[in-house]
Amino acid sequence: MASRRPKRRTLGALLWNTLQEEWGVWLAIATLLLVTFLFSNQLAAWLEKFTFIKVLDSLGKLGLLIAVIAFLREIPKWEERTEEEA
Repeated sequence: MASRRPKRRTLGALLWNTLQEEWGVWLAIATLLLVTFLFSNQLAAWLEKFTFIKVLDSLGKLGLLIAVIAFLREIPKWEERTEEEA
């Protein structure tokens, strides 16, 4: 009895099958990207009016500041570990 080996699929065939099976998802992604590229300036101007967006922006800046401070506080510990290892 001969053993059957599974057929090897080429990358092109795999991509084509995936595209055929999930065309709706890819179409939605392409549409969203196109709308975003075409109307990005208008969308940004519209979103600037919302307080929630301003709060998110401030929280993002605060998070970045906290991350930098935490990183800088770790530098002396690196130096101590380097000295201990030597």
